[in-house]
Amino acid sequence: MLGKEAVEQLKFAMDSNSLVLFEGAGVSVNSGLPTWSDLISELKQELDVPENQGNLNSLKIAQIYYDIWGQQRYNEKIRGVFEKYGNARPNEIHRLVREISPRHIITTNYDTLIEQSLSDSITRYDVIRSDTDIPYSNSDHYLIKMHGDFKTNNFVLKEDDYLNYEQNFQLVSTLIKALLLNNTVLFIGYGLGDSTFNAIFNLIQTLLQGDAKKAYFFSTDEMSESEIRYYENKGIFVINQSDFGFKNLGKGESNIEFLNLLEESVIDGVSDSKTLDKRLSDIKSIDFLPTSDLFNLLRFQMPDVFVGRGLEIDCFNPEKTINISKYALEQISKQTAIKKFLGMDISKEQSFQRKGNYFLSDGVEKVLSGEDARAWFRKKANESYQNKDYWHFLIAEYNLTRLESRGFLEPDSKRYLMNLYMGTFL
Repeated sequence: MLGKEAVEQLKFAMDSNSLVLFEGAGVSVNSGLPTWSDLISELKQELDVPENQGNLNSLKIAQIYYDIWGQQRYNEKIRGVFEKYGNARPNEIHRLVREISPRHIITTNYDTLIEQSLSDSITRYDVIRSDTDIPYSNSDHYLIKMHGDFKTNNFVLKEDDYLNYEQNFQLVSTLIKALLLNNTVLFIGYGLGDSTFNAIFNLIQTLLQGDAKKAYFFSTDEMSESEIRYYENKGIFVINQSDFGFKNLGKGESNIEFLNLLEESVIDGVSDSKTLDKRLSDIKSIDFLPTSDLFNLLRFQMPDVFVGRGLEIDCFNPEKTINISKYALEQISKQTAIKKFLGMDISKEQSFQRKGNYFLSDGVEKVLSGEDARAWFRKKANESYQNKDYWHFLIAEYNLTRLESRGFLEPDSKRYLMNLYMGTFL
């Protein structure tokens, strides 16, 4: 079934940092913003055009309004429609997109909900609203507002905007084409009948054939086999919501459930040098990042974990010990502008122990032998506090809390070690 195969391909693109997400108006609608149909309906009312006027499409309606009333009133009208929804906030779809962290996001929306959602994301996206933004971008992650926005008053809506798009957005258009050639594309929040999508489709369809990577379109509308085949021949693979049993859900809910499938596949932890390097590429230009954010970005994922100034893998099995602490710090120093981490000057030589934290390692032995380690960790916490050894105090307190709240299953369970944190010495 194409749906399941498509998800696997999209997961691969996410893992290889080669996913480009096209985000349409359907995403903003979930935050209560008007649809394009709502916007055009307001223009029709002022123009006194009957709703059932069949020979005028949305682009022509916007063009007629502009031609009659001029640019200033046209701009004010479009702004006014959106200002009615000034309390709109990013929704669950925005959050999932942030978690999936595509390499690039391209949108035809004028609103700022995507920017708001990405404001606290570890991955930093440079916003491209017009050709003049491109020379000043120094990021390898873009949020491209290919139809402009209200900040620059260059929004694309009327017929002339679409006809002259390549001329008015020459560099943006070239950039988008380059990204489409080298990345896997996912459209979400669009309808195949939308004028906005069809304008994009006409712009890029020749690129989505031959050696170009695939493009996928998640549809919340049921599609006939012939329609699906038509777009597939043009390089776009349609994923039906019914492929995943979302048939009885609303459009917004279907988008959320689909993105949940992708979000579940996000690699939670760094387990090898290749993944580490990929994660660090997201913060190359950053010279300061809170420790908590850096850990959230890297999320080291090992059989036996650390929390401290180094990372030990299988630190209680010396034969299998692999120490990537030094490598991790070296790469943070080399690949980013960050020079200090956890109080260390990582540009200087650091020394690492290959085994666990001996001050606390007896606690692990007690757990493995079936003893109740709570009293032992309480004693170590008190002892550390009295000696003003706050580092070990915090680690002991943390493990004590986990012991008391979780129980850790059977004492000899390896799963226990997934939750026990040991500081390593430098």
